[in-house]
Amino acid sequence: MNMVERVAKTISDTITKDEWNNIGENAREVYRMAARNVLSAMREPSGAMKEAGTSFVYEGWASSESGQKSIATESWQAMIDAAVKAP
Repeated sequence: MNMVERVAKTISDTITKDEWNNIGENAREVYRMAARNVLSAMREPSGAMKEAGTSFVYEGWASSESGQKSIATESWQAMIDAAVKAP
């Protein structure tokens, strides 16, 4: 299950008591659209997220703190973009 499906199923499970496989395809597509919107909203990391991401960037990749934050931001955005674009 790709990230869009995982988020869509989570939204559905939160809103309805019906099992994911028991709701119609039209309803599942609405949840997928909502999931893509949620993931898109997450694309721009918050300051705290940038700080947390920076701690995972190998210091040798960028010589400055701003360079490390840029790498963390670009990595996050690439991951979210990939999730949103997943079929």
